[in-house]
Amino acid sequence: MSSIRHVALLAALVVPCAACANPGGTAEPVATTVAAGAQEAKPEAKPAEDNTAKIKGVERRMAVTKARLAVAEMEMANFEIDLANKLAAAEAELTLAQQKLDQFDKVDLPQRIAQADLSLLRGKDRAQEAADELKQIELMYKDQDLNDMTAEFVVSRGKRAADRTLAQIKLDEAGIDTMKKLEIPRERRRLELDLIAKKNAFESAKRDSEVQRKNKQIGLMGIQNELAGIEEEMAKLSGPKP
Repeated sequence: MSSIRHVALLAALVVPCAACANPGGTAEPVATTVAAGAQEAKPEAKPAEDNTAKIKGVERRMAVTKARLAVAEMEMANFEIDLANKLAAAEAELTLAQQKLDQFDKVDLPQRIAQADLSLLRGKDRAQEAADELKQIELMYKDQDLNDMTAEFVVSRGKRAADRTLAQIKLDEAGIDTMKKLEIPRERRRLELDLIAKKNAFESAKRDSEVQRKNKQIGLMGIQNELAGIEEEMAKLSGPKP
């Protein structure tokens, strides 16, 4: 009889405690509550749809990167073609400038000097002829009366011709001297400066092209590395191949 009282008293104590744990007044078994908490604490499994979405995103990035790489490769090819044409044009200009200077030194300069010297010799010949003609006239009219108008006219004309020829000779000599000392060196210097400018332009074009080529190569390598990284990311997402 005493044991029955103890069991009833224990039941009376347990029921209120269970009611306190449930504000709604419905008592739930303790085991059920513990199991529910354990279920909530367990992490949910990663859905397959999330991985598929990531793969699609990576595929889009890969497609864009491949397109950028194709454009960069075409730009590199066009650059090499344009560079070859540019350097060829600069080299042609340099060659032409060198040819002009060589022609001036080997052909134009000797011909101009020879032509000037020949012209001067012809002038001197004319001067000598005028002087000889004047002597002949003077001898011809030596024994005649100098008051004769015809003799005076002929002798005066001979003297004027000889004097003018000598004056022309002096002008020609001065002109040739100026040409040799000033004009020719100045013309040659212009050709030299033009050659130097063309050479500098050619060398500058080569240096600039190297810098541009390096920059384009770096850009191309950057896109290639970016694509390699995306491909690695895709391989990780796709998992090992069967």
